[in-house]
Amino acid sequence: MGDSGIEQQVKVLAEQWEKLLQSNKLNICTKQLEGATVLEVNILKIVGRNPDIILREISKLLNIPSSTLTSAVNRLERKQLLKRIISERDLRSFGLALTDKGKQALDEHYREEVVIINSMLQVFDDSQERGNFIRLFKKLVDNII
Repeated sequence: MGDSGIEQQVKVLAEQWEKLLQSNKLNICTKQLEGATVLEVNILKIVGRNPDIILREISKLLNIPSSTLTSAVNRLERKQLLKRIISERDLRSFGLALTDKGKQALDEHYREEVVIINSMLQVFDDSQERGNFIRLFKKLVDNII
């Protein structure tokens, strides 16, 4: 395929991407996480999956400077969604733990994600189409990150 072919595909994909984002159908804004940034939600997810993870590890996982992480963690602490703890693995470092409110907010967020992902998969005619979409989406993600 020549350059004009890929340029046209980029144009079509960009238009569809914009249309999807503008529809607000992918917005997973639960009441408890209202106003939270994507970064803040990602931090909550990482902490939820990795008990006693230390700040340095989160910074590395998200590829962000420690100052950016500290600001986000401060906001999440003010919202009482997580708390700093002394790491059991490394007593010289701070870890993070979800509060009960943070656990509830994350559970609610995951339930909403499942609803949205389910509705996305329902547009396909059968299991084979869904499988193809998942395989291609995984390929895309694996090659971007």
